[in-house]
Amino acid sequence: MASSVISNAGEFARLHPVGSQAAKALDLLCDSEDLEEHHRHFITVKERTQPADSRGLKSNGGNQRDSTSLDRPKGYYALSLEDPVKRPFHQGWLVGKGSTSLDKQSFRDGGGPPKGVDILLIRAGGKKTYGVASIHARISFHSQTGVLMLHGVWDDAPVEYQTHDGSELVFLGSGQRHVLYQKSNSFTVGQLQYRLVFSNFSQES
Repeated sequence: MASSVISNAGEFARLHPVGSQAAKALDLLCDSEDLEEHHRHFITVKERTQPADSRGLKSNGGNQRDSTSLDRPKGYYALSLEDPVKRPFHQGWLVGKGSTSLDKQSFRDGGGPPKGVDILLIRAGGKKTYGVASIHARISFHSQTGVLMLHGVWDDAPVEYQTHDGSELVFLGSGQRHVLYQKSNSFTVGQLQYRLVFSNFSQES
């Protein structure tokens, strides 16, 4: 049965992990004790044990069950118009594994986000990188048309965007971009697969 309205009033899209690797990466990230508040803002967990919720991850309901039955969080990244950073939306959100070498002080002074990314896909400094670059992709609104776009960052680590019928992959390297024109948009960052779904503001399937 469809559930009620989305939890964030300004939310317009959700980035869901697809497959066991992306789900595990989000699981480990949620368990990280040093998760920055900025990165925590983007993560919503629908079902999670109490210890994780007590660290401030937003809960979206769900029954409390024994922790052994919750193998992974049913979580996602939420993109919202109520962004915690007051900056032009055409600059967008940076996606990747981040880097512990990037000084978060620049973020406080109006520079880039902590660890260099907004949407942190895996724990920064972790041993398993899944082929994800520090800054691997960018999601932003076009400054003139307002459409949401996916940008590549590196030629040697392109983002793979899947067309609507799944018959073609579009590789986005440095300076390349693609309109996120589908209701559900699938793409791969390194070895991790994700699906960006535009939110339905009346109900959730």
